[in-house]
Amino acid sequence: MIKKAGLFVDDGCRNCGVLQWARLLHYSPQFELSLLEAEDICNGSLDELDLFICPGGGSARQLRAMQESGQKAVKRFIENGGAYLGICAGCYNILNNPDRLQLLPFEFFNCGCGGTAVLTVEINNAGAAIMDITPGNYEVRYSDGPLMKFSDNFCPGTGEVLAVYRNSVSGAGQSECYDFNGVPAMICGRYGKGRIVGISFHPESNESSYPIAIGALYAAAGVKAIPNFPQTIKRPWRVGFVGRAIIGRTPVLEMFDLESHPDIDLQLIAAPEINAGILRHLDLVVLPHGVPESYKVFFTPQIIESLTGFMERGGKIFTSGNASGFLKNHANLKILPPATRFYPEIFA
Repeated sequence: MIKKAGLFVDDGCRNCGVLQWARLLHYSPQFELSLLEAEDICNGSLDELDLFICPGGGSARQLRAMQESGQKAVKRFIENGGAYLGICAGCYNILNNPDRLQLLPFEFFNCGCGGTAVLTVEINNAGAAIMDITPGNYEVRYSDGPLMKFSDNFCPGTGEVLAVYRNSVSGAGQSECYDFNGVPAMICGRYGKGRIVGISFHPESNESSYPIAIGALYAAAGVKAIPNFPQTIKRPWRVGFVGRAIIGRTPVLEMFDLESHPDIDLQLIAAPEINAGILRHLDLVVLPHGVPESYKVFFTPQIIESLTGFMERGGKIFTSGNASGFLKNHANLKILPPATRFYPEIFA
C-alpha cells in the first residue's frame, strides 16, 4: 500500500537533512512525496496525506512559518489519525513545553545548547520491535536536538522511549555541559487517533544510522521504505549541491533535476564537507536560493576562501538568488534568478 507523505520545506527547514529525507521518500515506491510549504498546510493539504514529516532546522521558525492556523491544522491532522515524524527541530515541535504543540508527555530541558557531535544511541527492545530493526547501539549525528525528559505537566498524548543516548560530549564552548547518557533520544506516542515519532538526532545523515531512518518511517506510517537510489558510477560531472540554507520546493526539485541527469554524480554538501576538502573532488558547486540568515552563518571567511580557490583552480559555481551575494564576481561564477532550475543552465 502506497502512503502519501508530506515533507515540510518552508522557513525553519534547512541543511542537507531536508534533502536526504526528500531523497529517501522520492526514491521509495512505497511512498508518494509532496513538498509542503506553510501556505499548503494552512489551506488543508494535510487532509490528503497519511504522514507529515518535519525535518531538522529551527523549531521556532517552523512553527512561526505555519502560524496559528497551520499549527492547528497539524494537531487536527494527527488527532484525526494522521502520522507525524519529527527530526531534531521537528521533534521539538511536538513536545510539552509552553511554546510548542504539546502533543506528547515529554519536554526539553535544553534549547539548542547541546552542540554537534557523533554520539551513540541504544535502541531498546521495544523500540526495535516498533521500528522493525535490530536493537542495540548505533552511531548517530547529533546537532542541537532536544534533550528530553518526561513532563510533569498534563498532556493529552501518551508516549514511550524508543532509544536513549549512551555517551556524552564535553560541552566545550557551550554555556552548560549536558550529560547525554541515558537521556531519551527517540520517542513515540499517540495523540488522538494519530501516531507520532520524534527523533532528537539525525538518522538520515550517516550510513551507520540509516536503518533508524527507515525504521522511523515504519514506526510512524506502518510501511517499510525500500529506496531505489540512482546509480552514480562513471558519471563524468561531479556536482556538489549545498543544502545549508534551502527554503521552499524549488531547491528540492532542482536536486531531483540534477540527479536525474545521466552525466551528473550529485553530492549533497555543507560546511563540514567543504572544510574537509571535498571541493578537490568536484567539478561544479550549486548554491540554491535560500534563507539569508543561514547563508550568513555558512559563508565564513574559510568557506569563502575555499570556494574562491575552487574557482581559481577551474571549478565552476552556479548560484541563484541571494546565494550569490557572498562571493566576488569571477569568470567561473554564474548567477541565476531565484527560481531558475539549474539543470538546463549547466549544460547550456
